[in-house]
Amino acid sequence: MKMKKGYVSFGVKALILVALLSSLFTFLTARFRIGIDDQKVPCLGHHVYFIDLKRVEAKPVKGEAYSFVIRLRPLAQNDKEPREFTWAKRLAAAEGDTIEITKDGKFLVNGTVVRDSLPLAAKLGKEPEYFSRRQVLKKGELYFLGDTETSYDSRYWGPVKVTQLRGKVIGGVF
Repeated sequence: MKMKKGYVSFGVKALILVALLSSLFTFLTARFRIGIDDQKVPCLGHHVYFIDLKRVEAKPVKGEAYSFVIRLRPLAQNDKEPREFTWAKRLAAAEGDTIEITKDGKFLVNGTVVRDSLPLAAKLGKEPEYFSRRQVLKKGELYFLGDTETSYDSRYWGPVKVTQLRGKVIGGVF
Protein backbone atom coordinates (compact mmCIF):
# COMPACT_ATOMS: atom_id res chain seq x y z
CA MET A 1 0.00 0.00 0.00
CA LYS A 2 2.84 2.37 0.88
CA MET A 3 4.41 1.72 -2.53
CA LYS A 4 1.15 2.62 -4.31
CA LYS A 5 0.89 5.89 -2.35
CA GLY A 6 4.41 6.82 -3.48
CA TYR A 7 3.51 6.31 -7.14
CA VAL A 8 0.31 8.33 -6.81
CA SER A 9 2.14 11.16 -5.04
CA PHE A 10 4.85 11.14 -7.71
CA GLY A 11 2.22 11.10 -10.48
CA VAL A 12 0.35 14.09 -9.01
CA LYS A 13 3.59 16.07 -8.61
CA ALA A 14 4.67 15.17 -12.16
CA LEU A 15 1.28 16.26 -13.54
CA ILE A 16 1.48 19.59 -11.70
CA LEU A 17 5.02 20.14 -12.98
CA VAL A 18 3.97 19.32 -16.57
CA ALA A 19 1.00 21.71 -16.31
CA LEU A 20 3.22 24.51 -14.97
CA LEU A 21 5.88 23.97 -17.65
CA SER A 22 3.21 23.83 -20.35
CA SER A 23 1.71 27.11 -19.12
CA LEU A 24 5.14 28.73 -19.02
CA PHE A 25 5.93 27.50 -22.54
CA THR A 26 2.59 28.82 -23.85
CA PHE A 27 3.20 32.22 -22.24
CA LEU A 28 6.76 32.49 -23.56
CA THR A 29 5.92 31.44 -27.14
CA ALA A 30 2.94 33.79 -27.29
CA ARG A 31 5.02 36.74 -26.11
CA PHE A 32 8.58 36.21 -27.37
CA ARG A 33 10.38 35.15 -30.53
CA ILE A 34 14.00 34.39 -31.18
CA GLY A 35 15.59 36.23 -34.12
CA ILE A 36 18.60 34.80 -35.92
CA ASP A 37 20.93 36.91 -38.05
CA ASP A 38 23.09 34.48 -40.02
CA GLN A 39 25.20 37.10 -41.79
CA LYS A 40 28.97 37.22 -41.21
CA VAL A 41 28.56 40.71 -39.75
CA PRO A 42 25.20 40.89 -37.94
CA CYS A 43 23.13 44.05 -38.36
CA LEU A 44 22.53 44.56 -34.63
CA GLY A 45 25.81 43.22 -33.26
CA HIS A 46 24.35 39.82 -32.28
CA HIS A 47 23.60 36.70 -34.26
CA VAL A 48 20.78 35.67 -31.90
CA TYR A 49 18.40 38.14 -30.28
CA PHE A 50 15.07 38.13 -28.46
CA ILE A 51 11.94 39.92 -29.66
CA ASP A 52 9.16 40.91 -27.27
CA LEU A 53 5.96 40.78 -29.35
CA LYS A 54 3.96 42.70 -26.72
CA ARG A 55 6.31 45.71 -26.62
CA VAL A 56 5.42 47.56 -29.78
CA GLU A 57 5.06 51.14 -28.62
CA ALA A 58 2.42 53.40 -30.17
CA LYS A 59 5.27 55.84 -30.68
CA PRO A 60 8.50 53.89 -31.29
CA VAL A 61 11.66 55.31 -29.72
CA LYS A 62 14.61 56.35 -31.89
CA GLY A 63 17.75 54.38 -31.13
CA GLU A 64 15.78 51.29 -30.06
CA ALA A 65 15.73 48.13 -32.19
CA TYR A 66 12.48 46.70 -33.53
CA SER A 67 11.38 43.73 -35.57
CA PHE A 68 9.20 44.36 -38.63
CA VAL A 69 7.86 42.64 -41.72
CA ILE A 70 8.88 43.95 -45.13
CA ARG A 71 8.44 42.78 -48.71
CA LEU A 72 11.61 43.13 -50.83
CA ARG A 73 13.58 41.59 -53.63
CA PRO A 74 16.33 39.47 -52.02
CA LEU A 75 19.69 41.26 -52.13
CA ALA A 76 21.96 38.25 -52.56
CA GLN A 77 19.93 36.42 -55.19
CA ASN A 78 19.07 36.96 -58.83
CA ASP A 79 15.42 36.41 -57.96
CA LYS A 80 13.41 39.35 -59.29
CA GLU A 81 10.28 38.53 -57.27
CA PRO A 82 9.89 40.28 -53.90
CA ARG A 83 9.67 38.12 -50.79
CA GLU A 84 8.42 38.82 -47.31
CA PHE A 85 11.11 39.11 -44.63
CA THR A 86 10.96 39.64 -40.88
CA TRP A 87 13.94 41.78 -39.94
CA ALA A 88 15.27 43.66 -36.98
CA LYS A 89 16.98 47.03 -37.28
CA ARG A 90 17.47 50.15 -35.16
CA LEU A 91 15.03 53.06 -35.52
CA ALA A 92 16.91 56.04 -36.99
CA ALA A 93 14.06 58.40 -37.89
CA ALA A 94 10.32 58.68 -37.29
CA GLU A 95 7.38 60.80 -38.42
CA GLY A 96 8.25 64.48 -38.71
CA ASP A 97 11.99 63.83 -39.14
CA THR A 98 13.71 64.97 -42.32
CA ILE A 99 15.85 62.31 -43.93
CA GLU A 100 18.26 63.01 -46.74
CA ILE A 101 20.49 60.82 -48.85
CA THR A 102 22.98 62.90 -50.80
CA LYS A 103 24.22 62.10 -54.31
CA ASP A 104 27.52 60.89 -52.83
CA GLY A 105 25.66 58.52 -50.48
CA LYS A 106 25.69 60.32 -47.13
CA PHE A 107 22.62 59.64 -44.98
CA LEU A 108 21.37 62.49 -42.79
CA VAL A 109 18.59 62.72 -40.22
CA ASN A 110 17.49 66.29 -39.43
CA GLY A 111 20.73 67.61 -40.94
CA THR A 112 23.07 65.32 -38.96
CA VAL A 113 25.19 62.80 -40.88
CA VAL A 114 24.36 59.31 -39.61
CA ARG A 115 26.12 57.21 -42.30
CA ASP A 116 28.85 58.24 -44.74
CA SER A 117 28.21 55.93 -47.67
CA LEU A 118 25.99 53.46 -49.49
CA PRO A 119 28.31 50.45 -49.79
CA LEU A 120 25.60 48.13 -51.17
CA ALA A 121 24.64 50.40 -54.09
CA ALA A 122 27.00 48.62 -56.49
CA LYS A 123 25.74 45.19 -55.39
CA LEU A 124 22.24 46.41 -56.25
CA GLY A 125 23.50 47.55 -59.65
CA LYS A 126 22.94 51.25 -58.90
CA GLU A 127 25.01 54.37 -58.40
CA PRO A 128 24.68 56.08 -54.98
CA GLU A 129 22.87 59.02 -56.60
CA TYR A 130 20.02 56.64 -57.56
CA PHE A 131 19.08 56.53 -53.86
CA SER A 132 19.37 60.29 -53.28
CA ARG A 133 16.30 61.95 -51.84
CA ARG A 134 15.12 64.36 -49.21
CA GLN A 135 11.82 63.84 -47.47
CA VAL A 136 9.95 64.56 -44.28
CA LEU A 137 8.59 61.31 -42.90
CA LYS A 138 4.80 61.22 -42.81
CA LYS A 139 2.60 60.00 -39.98
CA GLY A 140 3.35 56.35 -39.28
CA GLU A 141 6.57 56.22 -41.35
CA LEU A 142 9.82 54.95 -39.83
CA TYR A 143 13.41 54.73 -41.11
CA PHE A 144 15.54 51.84 -39.90
CA LEU A 145 19.30 51.27 -40.00
CA GLY A 146 21.47 48.33 -39.04
CA ASP A 147 24.38 49.01 -36.68
CA THR A 148 26.89 48.46 -39.48
CA GLU A 149 27.66 50.61 -42.50
CA THR A 150 27.03 47.61 -44.79
CA SER A 151 23.49 46.95 -43.53
CA TYR A 152 20.71 46.56 -46.12
CA ASP A 153 18.24 49.01 -44.61
CA SER A 154 15.92 51.98 -45.21
CA ARG A 155 18.65 53.86 -47.07
CA TYR A 156 18.02 51.41 -49.92
CA TRP A 157 14.32 50.56 -49.62
CA GLY A 158 12.75 53.55 -47.90
CA PRO A 159 10.39 53.91 -44.95
CA VAL A 160 8.57 51.18 -43.04
CA LYS A 161 5.01 51.74 -41.82
CA VAL A 162 4.41 51.54 -38.07
CA THR A 163 1.79 48.86 -38.85
CA GLN A 164 4.62 46.60 -40.07
CA LEU A 165 6.23 46.48 -36.60
CA ARG A 166 6.10 43.07 -34.93
CA GLY A 167 7.98 43.59 -31.67
CA LYS A 168 10.85 45.23 -29.83
CA VAL A 169 14.31 43.66 -29.70
CA ILE A 170 15.10 43.25 -26.01
CA GLY A 171 18.59 41.74 -26.10
CA GLY A 172 21.12 39.65 -27.93
CA VAL A 173 23.13 36.62 -26.95
CA PHE A 174 26.07 36.22 -29.32
